[in-house]
Amino acid sequence: MSILRLLPLVLLFVLAALVIQFYDPAHYMKFYKRGVAYYDAGDYENASTEFLMTISEAKLSDTDASREIILDAYMMAAEILDMRLARPLRAIELYKDVWKNYPASEESIKAKLKAASLYRQKLSKPKEAISLYKGLLEQKAKNPQVIALQYEIIASYLKMHEFEQVISDGRSFLEQSPQNPDAADIQFAIADSFVYLEQYDKALEEYLSLIRKYPESYRANLGRFEAGNCYLKLGKYAQALAAFKIALKDYPNPQIVQLRIKETKARMKDSKNPDSLPFWARKKKNNKDAAPPIINPFPEDSPNYKPVRPVVVDDNSAKPTKKSDKQDKKAD
Repeated sequence: MSILRLLPLVLLFVLAALVIQFYDPAHYMKFYKRGVAYYDAGDYENASTEFLMTISEAKLSDTDASREIILDAYMMAAEILDMRLARPLRAIELYKDVWKNYPASEESIKAKLKAASLYRQKLSKPKEAISLYKGLLEQKAKNPQVIALQYEIIASYLKMHEFEQVISDGRSFLEQSPQNPDAADIQFAIADSFVYLEQYDKALEEYLSLIRKYPESYRANLGRFEAGNCYLKLGKYAQALAAFKIALKDYPNPQIVQLRIKETKARMKDSKNPDSLPFWARKKKNNKDAAPPIINPFPEDSPNYKPVRPVVVDDNSAKPTKKSDKQDKKAD
């Protein structure tokens, strides 16, 4: 009777001994290798399944090697769900698992960056992105991507139409890091914010500051055109025309610049209010032949740009159309 009671314990010890003898602590690697093979073959659905199986099985083995495989499998599965299977929400769930379960790992930082990017760019949830970005900045992680997060925060505020916040954070950033690689982008974002707020005089100041401080940047090329738009909005047609002519050389879409030049000339010609024209373009009784001064729409210290002499527009200089000629003859 006593032997029968001990039989279950004996069987249990035998089973444990067999498991210890034949168990492969790295058995999860077969799932990982299959995941890699499926990925290379373009079978992303099965690849993600195998990587998730890798995570599940590797958690049974608490070693440094297994943790390394787990983190790699998490990142691979999340990338597939995002980039290949268009399931960003599921990808974010995996990224969350990474930073919650392995907060001290380098992958934790990468996972937060990836999730924030998905929130901002694919899910249109900039608030969630900002929360993650600010959390990373508070961690003071030395990851180069984290150091550049201030621009991502400002860009997220811009997408949320929080223009006052863009201006405030942007100016603070530029005071601290005027030579940062993202400085020109942030200066442009500040100027754009003033445009959205319809404060064109302040926007113009920011665009001119951009051109002066970062003349060789890509944003400076855009800023010259936008400065012309501000001059146009402010009714300063001569400066607008000069700015557009300068922007025409480097702007990525010259056709739209040509349209702005045409529009500006039309506004100068059709303007019935003489005060809306620059002083040298107004009709004067005693100085009809005075040459207009050279107008430079940009700061004097802007390099490599020569002033442009705008054309004076005289309302009476336009040739009459054929229809108007016939009308004059009938009147005689």
